[in-house]
Amino acid sequence: RKRESSQKHDVSVQPVSTTATSWRGGEVAVLHESNFLKRGADSSNRMTPSTSKASSKTPRASSAGKKVRSRVHTMIEAGKNSGSGEDDSNVRELVRFLERRPQCVNVTWLDKRVEDNTVPPGFTVCPTLSEVLRRCGCGALFKHQANAIKAARSGKSVVIATPTASGKSMCYVIPIFEAIMEEKSNAKALLMFPLKALANDQLNKMRRFTECAQEMVFEINTAAATAKSTKEKNDFLNEHYPGIDMKRLQRLADAKMAVCDGDTADDVKAEIRKQGTQVILTNPDSLHHAMLPGHKSWGKKFWGNIKYVVLDEAHTHTGVAGSHVANVLRRLLRVCTLWDSSSRVEFICTSATISNPVAHVRRLTTRTPVCIDESGAPSGEKAMVLWQPPAAEGPS
Repeated sequence: RKRESSQKHDVSVQPVSTTATSWRGGEVAVLHESNFLKRGADSSNRMTPSTSKASSKTPRASSAGKKVRSRVHTMIEAGKNSGSGEDDSNVRELVRFLERRPQCVNVTWLDKRVEDNTVPPGFTVCPTLSEVLRRCGCGALFKHQANAIKAARSGKSVVIATPTASGKSMCYVIPIFEAIMEEKSNAKALLMFPLKALANDQLNKMRRFTECAQEMVFEINTAAATAKSTKEKNDFLNEHYPGIDMKRLQRLADAKMAVCDGDTADDVKAEIRKQGTQVILTNPDSLHHAMLPGHKSWGKKFWGNIKYVVLDEAHTHTGVAGSHVANVLRRLLRVCTLWDSSSRVEFICTSATISNPVAHVRRLTTRTPVCIDESGAPSGEKAMVLWQPPAAEGPS
């Protein structure tokens, strides 16, 4: 129990049921011990819910259980409506209430983590991209983001294994945009997500940056329209938009991105190939069933210029399904080499806080990645509550 609640899980071990309740002032996670049922040794030691008839039955709720749930619900609502959320008294009151219940096995408090914006020596982001990020609401980079970006720039594969909501997506968004903004760059990126919803959500987020770049281009061109010569225009840019490179900004504004998966119509796929889309968001199944078998229709313009392959939620690719994804990625590398023997594709993988991220990514991609597992993102104080519900009554 102690290891399950305080240490990182190995990629082959996954908790089944976790209930998390959060406020601005803190967070409470209640782990249901009865859901940690381990399989036999011949099933990769994955923790899964029991499939027996006895365990599938839900015990009838007792009046005491209803009172507990009612009290917890009341406290949750009080926490949500506590104004600024800076006062954590509601969280601690809830934890104290749960701790007094007979079902509570253990309570462990995890300290809050302060923001760390330390960057490697000499690390900078170009002023043009920095201004776009600033206008999109992105502040200073966290420590793990800067370290991951530096590793990707150096031509190494990277795995970012930091907690949820720590800004892992910026670790691959910035290197991709930097590659697109380079002069005479034909760089392409292939992003793979385990779920279609994640791909569409990330596409919307990435389009915010290109739309912001388009707005900046329009704003600057409109403001500089009165300039009578190139010198006057350059002087105006240096005075009002110092450090902004209009050519790099225009390349970012013109960046083409699209989701290409099983839901994408054939005519839309043809248009994606024709216009030379630089960033493709898909999933391993679509890559396996559609893109790789039809790699000739994409040609060297795409496969020969892939610089980054992003594998989001890499920890989900385990077991038989994970071995399938590993073979698909090996086929992807062979296709890229077929179209350009000098190409060197690198992977940027994101993962949950598992205990073996390097070994896991190496098995998936054949690359030995740089591991970034020390988060610089802030985090509130958390209480981990191990909860033992009553045993379900059923046939013996």
